[in-house]
Amino acid sequence: MTDININHITLGISNGCNLKCKYCFCADFGPPIDGFTRFDELLEFLKYLPLEDEVTLIFAGGEVTLFEDNIYLAYESISKFNR
Repeated sequence: MTDININHITLGISNGCNLKCKYCFCADFGPPIDGFTRFDELLEFLKYLPLEDEVTLIFAGGEVTLFEDNIYLAYESISKFNR
């Protein structure tokens, strides 16, 4: 059996979007969307994954720049996980 350690994580932190980007074409199709990931639950789940010493985090879903505080929270939390 081979040990598997994760070195890449894509976090879907929201499907929310304020439809205010200058290049947005979705604003023509409907109102802004609400829908947020519970970050406390996500970080609790990540704590139990077998992570490499270096992990690449990709933030996706909705307009992730609306959630800058959560991005920093994820980085700080994952940095502190014991391996």
